[in-house]
Parts: sequence; structure tokens; C-alpha cells
Amino acid sequence: MKLKNDDGIIDLNILIDEILRTIHICEHVEITVNNQLPKVFGNDFRYKQLFQNLIQNAIKYNDKEKITVEIGNSESDTEISFYIKDNGIGIPQ
Repeated sequence: MKLKNDDGIIDLNILIDEILRTIHICEHVEITVNNQLPKVFGNDFRYKQLFQNLIQNAIKYNDKEKITVEIGNSESDTEISFYIKDNGIGIPQ
């Protein structure tokens, strides 16, 4: 049994798939994973909490008739950057 404070290797593709299967996604919402996500070391519960909140916020705070959400990452030699982009109203500067 995995505890909330256990760290380990996490396949983010599996984690995102689990999130998308467990949250309610309306028919007018299209979610795309743009590339193969990496495996990372960390806390499964925290990563799931983070990505689920970002995905749900991208949907919740969107006023478009057709909502699109893109999930992906880019990597360099020293870091991995993740993004969740949507076609919503954005955040004022």
C-alpha cells in the first residue's frame, strides 16, 4: 500500500490518464497530451494533486463554448518544464 508521504518513480503518463478517467469532463472539453511525459522521482499523491488542480482550473475558469486543454513538457539537460495550456480568459498581468 502506497502512503501519502512515499516517494518513488512516477510515470506521469499513467498519472495523467488516471486523473482524466476519474474527474468529470464535459463533452465540450477536449484534453490533449502533446508528447510522451517523463518518469520523475517524487510523491505520487502530490503530483496527482498538482496536475488535477491545474487541469480542473483550466476547465472551470474557461468561458469558451469549446474548451481545449493541452498538457505537455519540454526538457533540457538540467530541468523539465511542464505546461497545461487552455483557451480560457487567462490571468491579467
